[in-house]
Amino acid sequence: MLKKEQFTSPYISESTVDRASYRILGKIIALLFKKIDFDSESLITLKEHRMRGTMIFASYQFKITSLLVFVNLLKKHSLPAPSLAFGFTSYFFLPALDFFSNILFFLQPLLKKKGSRIMDRTVIAEEIEKKRPVSFSFYSKKLFARRFIEKKDDFIQTLLEIQADSEESMYIFPNIIFWNRNPERSKGIISKKATGDRSFLSAFFTIMTSITPPFMRVSSPVNLRDVLNDQNLTTMDQKVQFVRNRLLNIYDLEKRTVLGPVVKTQQELQDEVLSHENVIKEINAEALQSKKSDRVLRKKAYRYYREIAADFSIVMIKYFSQILESYIFKKLFDGIVYNIDDLKKIREASQKGPVVFMPCHKSHMDYLILSSMLYQNKIIPPHILAGSNLIFFPMGYIFRRSGAFFMRRSFRGLNVYATVFRQYVKNLVKQGYSIEFFIEGGRSRTGRIGHPQMGFLKYLIDALEEGYSEDIIIVPVATNYDRIVEENSYHKELKGKKKEAESTSAFFQSRRFLKRKHGKVYFAINEPLSLNELKTTYHDSENATRDVAYEVIKKVNNIIMVTPFSLVTSAMLYSGGRGFSKEFLHDRVTDIYNYLSFMGTGMSDELSSPQGISDVIDYVITSYMEDAIVSELNLEGINREENSVRDIMYVLNDDERTRINFYKNTILHYMLPLAFASISLACLSRNMQISREKYMEGCRFVYELFTREFIYSGIMEDIDAMADRALDYLQSIEAVTISGKTLKIQEKSYKLITFFARSLQDFFESYLIVLSYILKSKKKTMLRKDLINEIRKMGIRMYHQGYVKLAESLSISNYNNAASILVDLNVLNEQEKGKKQVEVLIADLSKARELRD
Repeated sequence: MLKKEQFTSPYISESTVDRASYRILGKIIALLFKKIDFDSESLITLKEHRMRGTMIFASYQFKITSLLVFVNLLKKHSLPAPSLAFGFTSYFFLPALDFFSNILFFLQPLLKKKGSRIMDRTVIAEEIEKKRPVSFSFYSKKLFARRFIEKKDDFIQTLLEIQADSEESMYIFPNIIFWNRNPERSKGIISKKATGDRSFLSAFFTIMTSITPPFMRVSSPVNLRDVLNDQNLTTMDQKVQFVRNRLLNIYDLEKRTVLGPVVKTQQELQDEVLSHENVIKEINAEALQSKKSDRVLRKKAYRYYREIAADFSIVMIKYFSQILESYIFKKLFDGIVYNIDDLKKIREASQKGPVVFMPCHKSHMDYLILSSMLYQNKIIPPHILAGSNLIFFPMGYIFRRSGAFFMRRSFRGLNVYATVFRQYVKNLVKQGYSIEFFIEGGRSRTGRIGHPQMGFLKYLIDALEEGYSEDIIIVPVATNYDRIVEENSYHKELKGKKKEAESTSAFFQSRRFLKRKHGKVYFAINEPLSLNELKTTYHDSENATRDVAYEVIKKVNNIIMVTPFSLVTSAMLYSGGRGFSKEFLHDRVTDIYNYLSFMGTGMSDELSSPQGISDVIDYVITSYMEDAIVSELNLEGINREENSVRDIMYVLNDDERTRINFYKNTILHYMLPLAFASISLACLSRNMQISREKYMEGCRFVYELFTREFIYSGIMEDIDAMADRALDYLQSIEAVTISGKTLKIQEKSYKLITFFARSLQDFFESYLIVLSYILKSKKKTMLRKDLINEIRKMGIRMYHQGYVKLAESLSISNYNNAASILVDLNVLNEQEKGKKQVEVLIADLSKARELRD
């Protein structure tokens, strides 16, 4: 560490960090401010760059307290601390501590000419040459006065000039202390800015009285060599201004990401929404049409707003997150897996406009996990669109205070409600709040991502087009589970049981889920999308909202993780049979694993190597055996110890197949190219041969048949490319050979091809059930709900008679999708009957018979 006597300049002398007074104060600060630490992302940033070049620290605070907190933290984590710090405001009592060593410092201004207090560029350059960090205050009053008023050295310019003469890269790391995480408010008697500069006592008092904890944030660095090499910056002034603007933008980004926008009072928000001309016009129009008084309708609009609006509280989020992280998640899961780089994507997205998280929806845990994960990583959680069915005590109050705003399932006949809701959403966008909504609408009971619901997305597009924001940034999110909490309830619903309504009693009964683990949760984020850019891409489309929705859904589909349960369950269910040995299961899991690896599919860490497959199988089998989904086959007279473990036989409980089919379906979209190819080869080949033309025809037929079931993305969007890619894989494993225009299936691989073809057997059987009912039905017209109920009964009969082999084929979801496909094919016709009823007419029996055959 440098000693003060090494310097001749008073300016340098007072900037030495290793001063007696700073050492004494630093020890006090280390004791009193021990609650402050780096967030995990900041530590990673510092450790990744410490060996890449010289570190320059730019603080957004200028009190000496902030500097010493930062220096203590660097030392605590064995990171290089600055030897010099410029522009920080000291306390009046510190010079007294340095009295004897600073006599010369006080005398020098009297002995030297005016203007002697200049920055010693040579000493700074020497420090940097020795790779010793230097710190400066970006918002320093001292440095600003020197630069702007006295027209002396600009510190950033000095750094750039030193960089120009140095071979070593220099990085400026912006850093800031968040004394708490309380959002800044538009009104308040006392200013309590989370990032404000604080004196020693003010900082200590703030930390002791704040509910939300303090932390130190270090952002990704600015590379000065890159700035110097930027051809667009021709002068030194431009380069200096570029660095300064970049640091300003980083500060705004960090505040926006951690604290969110400036929070208005509930009364301000309510007034902005209900007094907006759109709401007033709708009230007036409703008054004319319904003959109700203006007062009655205004009172109704007020009640609607109170029903809809969130009452965001960072304090509630803090305590709710603590309960989730320290108790509920630990009871339910073995961990939540995510990539730290995904958080950087969110921070960068926040700089460009309001962020809208659009996750897939598999469980009620989805929104709890996202909000808690963001809070724990120092990112402000979003406002969450929730169904009005969740307004029940006590969770309704907790959700609302945690940022949830509520929407009714139907707006039919509620014009004032619809207008208030739309205006509330536009107001959220205008204020810059992040928002989360599930584009599928409700939770997926099947494990597959559902087709998008357009309503809420249309409101966001309207807000953008009406100028409520310059842009909206969409963040596609995928949350996947080893096993979901709602496993049993989904199982029952798919068999036809009515969904249980959320209620207080159901909430307290849900405590039983805490008695067992559900494995890991896998969280991933795809590249954020600019809604402006998406709208430009689909500008000529009449269905721009639809196109944007499907683009987001595809992005979500592409980042779903292959988990141990999804992989092993797929092998179990593709096999078709009830019993299997561990050796057989190992081979089938390996077959699926090899294909997914060939396609470059993302997998969990447990599946990073094929050598781990045996352990993964044991893990899944053990879990399923605990729930009586799988049992070990007990053969009398067989001594287990005399047999290989790989020869152990397991039996899959038929009644539980639908229950675990969810996990197979989560990754089924990755298997579709191979499934379609295998179905075409297995069903259309003769004597183990098939023409290429016939093969392509079969792939196209299955592709069109299942457009209601799956959302095609990536290579799936080009049918021919999809079929060729699958053929490439089958050739690579020598399952198929090509001679001219003829494809030949290798006899040894026929069972493997039928194994992959059976991945869609439950869908074919579901469609067969639907067609069989239509052909046998004596009723030609009925309500859709009655049609599905009769099809369900038909399916149960066909399953017990042996016409249908798989229990998972008895799926209400599959029946509904099959009926929708038949409407598209004009086998069925539909028309609305009343407000909520749909009537179905059987229109083309010959087409139905053709499809069945």
